Amino acid sequence: MHRTSKLVTLLDQAKGYLALDMFEEAWQALDELPSDTVATPEMVRIRMRAAAGMQRWDFVHELALILRRGNEEDRFEAASAFQSMAAEHLRQGHEEDARKMAAAAIETRPAQRTLILEDPRFPANFI
Repeated sequence: MHRTSKLVTLLDQAKGYLALDMFEEAWQALDELPSDTVATPEMVRIRMRAAAGMQRWDFVHELALILRRGNEEDRFEAASAFQSMAAEHLRQGHEEDARKMAAAAIETRPAQRTLILEDPRFPANFI
């Protein structure tokens, strides 16, 4: 199989697994990609969504930090990830960490403030 078509096939598989909430399978599909292709923004976004689905918050945080400096799509994904991490911290009773993640979401994408205010996972006046 031609290298490009193999990349497209693995990428499509990873996206399909994500759509089915098969996060570990999406992660594994990305692991099969050649090392010189895994750092593209699209691959990082897919890997970050898979990590979030597996609740691997350490990876989510690391990948969100990479994406936060990217284009609008990258920043949206990173801000959403920071928001999810904030909600998880809050759920675990770590309010200070939750506030830091919410601040990172808003710093990454100022429009995220509205989404956090509307998010039922956060109490009124959280930010």
